[in-house]
Amino acid sequence: METINLKQEADKIMEAEGQALGIAVRSGFEYTLFRKGTGGVKALEKKLSEIGYPIKHQEIKQMDFYPIGLESVVFLTAKQLFNFKDEDFVELGEREAKLPSIVRLFMQYFGSVAMLSREGPRMWRKYYTVGSLEITSFDEKKNYAVVRIKGINLHPIHCQNLKGYLMGIVKMVGKRNVTCEEVKCIYRGDEYHEFLLKW
Repeated sequence: METINLKQEADKIMEAEGQALGIAVRSGFEYTLFRKGTGGVKALEKKLSEIGYPIKHQEIKQMDFYPIGLESVVFLTAKQLFNFKDEDFVELGEREAKLPSIVRLFMQYFGSVAMLSREGPRMWRKYYTVGSLEITSFDEKKNYAVVRIKGINLHPIHCQNLKGYLMGIVKMVGKRNVTCEEVKCIYRGDEYHEFLLKW
């Protein structure tokens, strides 16, 4: 992807309305630090500055709100720089779910998948100011849940992150062998994103 195309894509993403917690914006930097070290973070910051988004990892406050598009802009820039694949963004999402601040935020509500299914929609608003999360189907005996996300239209790269994040949250409440499949996606012509979680 050419730099000019990256800038155009970033500018388009940044047109999205709404905000996200700084935790979300930091996650791409944190994953880059994990995979590429401090040199990778510096390269990411430099590239972001070149395309008009001079964001510094250490200046992002986790519990402050930022434009929602910044999360995907950081992801997309990291993908171009380091040739990250879809599975890397799934891993990023799982790691994000394990961050201490996220654990504190969610574990005060979730002690089981049943609690997660009840409280998840309300917790969405603590993370994003737009969109909604709905558990459309849940069966604890058959070990599955269907999560529908509406009102988020950033970039397909964000779907991979959400997939990993949802798996990570379910793993946090003690489930193993968790899988997640995006069965509906607005980027494939559906009206919303829908994820099938199994454990």
